Amino acid sequence: MLRGLCLSLAMVGVAAATPSAAQPFDTFKRFCLETGGVPESAVSALNQAGWETDPRAGNLPADSSVTVMSDPATGTPPSEMVMVGIIASPTGLSMPVCSVMGPAVEAELEEQVTGWAGFAPARSAQGGTSWIYSGGPDQVTPQLDLVDADDAKLQAAARSRGTIHAIQVRTARAGPFLFLSSVAPEATTLPTH
Repeated sequence: MLRGLCLSLAMVGVAAATPSAAQPFDTFKRFCLETGGVPESAVSALNQAGWETDPRAGNLPADSSVTVMSDPATGTPPSEMVMVGIIASPTGLSMPVCSVMGPAVEAELEEQVTGWAGFAPARSAQGGTSWIYSGGPDQVTPQLDLVDADDAKLQAAARSRGTIHAIQVRTARAGPFLFLSSVAPEATTLPTH
């Protein structure tokens, strides 16, 4: 669904780090889930925590509308990074996204997301797992019928059910990462290139 951002994350990459030095799910919960994935809120929380623009952000495409931040206190290069911003789906639907990369084990991330959400993920027709819900961060309502929904169905669902969020554990060249995207009732369509 959001292949462009995945490719950007793979280009940015994550340096090797000791797994105990980073807790990607905790970071994801703090900066993505607890802020509702709203880019301005996430960046504000990151700034308040002392995170800075990550030097690897220079690897992103020039027209990118995402911010990449990391905690300089965790070493050089930092072991985790958060990518947050607005991207367009392949059909142009504008979506806020928030993603965390760091040393992690995919099965552990899936277990942690399931524990947080309180329900098992749905499997897409392509085999990917997604936790799709409305509400949050303290109370989520599963919306698993939307696992393979196209943008039009997601927009209609957001208008009737409230903002629809999807969490995925994805894999890039550097390893697994957590990815949150949202479709709000007022989501707009951006021009596609």
